[in-house]
Amino acid sequence: MTIVVPDDYPLLLTGTPAEQRLRALGDVMIYTERGANEEEELIRRIAGAEVVVSLRAYSRFSQRVLDASPALRMISIWGTGTDNVDLGACRARGVVVTN
Repeated sequence: MTIVVPDDYPLLLTGTPAEQRLRALGDVMIYTERGANEEEELIRRIAGAEVVVSLRAYSRFSQRVLDASPALRMISIWGTGTDNVDLGACRARGVVVTN
């Protein structure tokens, strides 16, 4: 399973026991620099991901981002709320959204 954390800036997950548990689940890529708030960069970062773990609300999962992510099956949001996710587009594509 390919898991991407597009937005660990400032660091929240990196170097913690939670990162170790996540890495036990599959191939994990964690981005620790700014940029996930830019649509093109977010698309680049999550290309090929089956699961995205979003730590920050500035990563916006729009219809365009979802269309560019055909392997995506789940978006897991660390926090409350899903206002940064196009839930209708996720529902139509069968992408599970959790928080």
